Amino acid sequence: MIGDHLTRLAAALSDAVDRALVTELAARAGTDAGAAHDGFRIVGESARAAEEFDAICDGADTGSAAHLALAVMAAAVAAGLIAWPDRRRATAARDRLAALSDVATMQAQDAGQLAFVQEFAGSGARLLADRIATLAPIVRVETGVSLPSTVLAFRLYGDAARAGGLVAFGQSMTPFLMPVAFEALSA
Repeated sequence: MIGDHLTRLAAALSDAVDRALVTELAARAGTDAGAAHDGFRIVGESARAAEEFDAICDGADTGSAAHLALAVMAAAVAAGLIAWPDRRRATAARDRLAALSDVATMQAQDAGQLAFVQEFAGSGARLLADRIATLAPIVRVETGVSLPSTVLAFRLYGDAARAGGLVAFGQSMTPFLMPVAFEALSA
C-alpha cells in the first residue's frame, strides 16, 4: 500500500534520536511525549475520509510550534492512508498539507524540529502526488434535459450500476431526475 511508507516513518519515531525530538516537541507543547507521539500517530492512522483529513488540518493549533509539528505528522500519515475519491480532493489535500507545513516550518524553533516537519510533509506530499496521478479528473456534464441517473451512468461509463455514484457526486436530490448540469468523475 502506498501509505506504508508513512506508517513506517511514523513507527520509526520509536528510535532514540527521533524519540528524543518527540519528547522535546511534546514538552514544548505541554504534554507527555509518549501521549503526544501516540496520539498524533493514532489520529493520522485512523483518518479514512477526506473530511477527517480536513479536521486534522483545521484542528492544528497555530499558537504552538511543537503542536504544529506533530499535527503535520498526523496530517501526512492520514494523507497517505486515505482513499481519495477524485483528483480535485487529493490536490486540495496536498495544498492543505503544504500550507500547514509552511506554517510549521516558519514557526520551527530549531533544526531538529524543522527536519521533522520537512520529512513528514515531504513524504505526505510525494504520496499525494503519486495518488493524484492515478485518480480520475472531474468533468462537467450538461445534458439540456433532466435524465435518470441510470441512463446517464450508462451513457457516461457504459455501466448503469454506477448511477449511485453519479447521484452522490452530482449532489442530486433524487436519482430519477439528475440536474441538467453537474460534475462527475471522468472514468
